[in-house]
Amino acid sequence: MVLMRPWNRRDLLLSGAAFAASGCMPKPPLITASSAMPVVLAGVLSGKQRKPSALPEGVMRRLARALESRKLVPKSLEMDEVRPTFEQKRGTPQRLEWLADKAGEGAVLLVELAAFYDTQIQGRLRWTVRGTLSLGSAAAPASAVQRTIDTAVFLQFLHQAEAEAALEAATTIERAAQRLLDDWLRAQG
Repeated sequence: MVLMRPWNRRDLLLSGAAFAASGCMPKPPLITASSAMPVVLAGVLSGKQRKPSALPEGVMRRLARALESRKLVPKSLEMDEVRPTFEQKRGTPQRLEWLADKAGEGAVLLVELAAFYDTQIQGRLRWTVRGTLSLGSAAAPASAVQRTIDTAVFLQFLHQAEAEAALEAATTIERAAQRLLDDWLRAQG
């Protein structure tokens, strides 16, 4: 049998001081590129439809904001521009290679999402959003860094579909993109 001494006033004060001090810790500085670098940004959403569609504007805005905060200059490609190629090239390496040819220099960020209906829970529709974010230099797209996401979102109405599910998952997508950008910028030196 292990006997523990009861909490006293000193223990409570010390634990309270430690808790207060941990709340005042400074945030690490944001990792940024040494100079402005162009990044070609392409996003594709798939689901029930056979043809790839564009990511919702809200998701693209968040991705562009994550790039801009790190001194990267986003150049978003319109879906009309990438759809014919992305319908033919289904694999991430082939899509990255095509984007790298299109970019010329700088970097490429490819966001591929798939959203599908999962189940109904207490009147809400559960959707799963899975995706891969790939970021690499346009000179070497084969060595791109990747991060995957898999998150559940809940929608309220039956008419809501893939685009709304992706928009609900925008915060998760943005955070994954931020971590990916930080990893890539650290590796770039």
